[in-house]
Amino acid sequence: MTAVDRRFATALVLYLLALAVLPLALSEPAFEAFFSEEGPVEIGAMLLWCAAGAIVLLRIRPLGTRAWAFALLYFAFAAREAELHRAFTADSMLKSAYYRRVPAPLAEKLIAGLVAIALLVLLAYVLWIVVRFLWKERGWRTRSGAWLLVGMALLVGAKLLDRAPAVLAEDFDLVLSPLVKQYASAFEEGIEAALPLILAFSAWIEGTRRHYL
Repeated sequence: MTAVDRRFATALVLYLLALAVLPLALSEPAFEAFFSEEGPVEIGAMLLWCAAGAIVLLRIRPLGTRAWAFALLYFAFAAREAELHRAFTADSMLKSAYYRRVPAPLAEKLIAGLVAIALLVLLAYVLWIVVRFLWKERGWRTRSGAWLLVGMALLVGAKLLDRAPAVLAEDFDLVLSPLVKQYASAFEEGIEAALPLILAFSAWIEGTRRHYL
């Protein structure tokens, strides 16, 4: 771990500590506005995903299929943060209920379905590259691989936090207090917003070394 890695890790820890303060520091309306779809966290996440995609395209040389796949996926995540996945259809094209229940023209559903399938294929391809690099090629030992692993671990943690309140309520009849729900929301949204920054840092480290990009 270099000095740059240590500084980045310190900034990340301080960011997580700041997230822990927000439920106590903000009123409920201010908290909801801060983490809303139109709030600074979601807008920041969209901009960071765009930056991550741009860094891959500008930093990685030579620019091959894997780098293009990662960049396109990052731009797709930015589009999702911008709510473009529902901007041209009656509902989100990423939800199965849209195709089964929402009344919409067949042509619209066909086009949306093709786009959704293409995005799923792209996501599967990128995940295959990540898993193969981190485990089969022992990429977690490299600097870029270590940060890629941190990003994947935080993503899993964020998704668990996202589902935890509903699962606890439905399966265990355990209702969390409003403050605990705010903490879960703060860390889930906050970690997802920081994820593109971590992946962009990993891509920047990659440079011309070409471990996984």
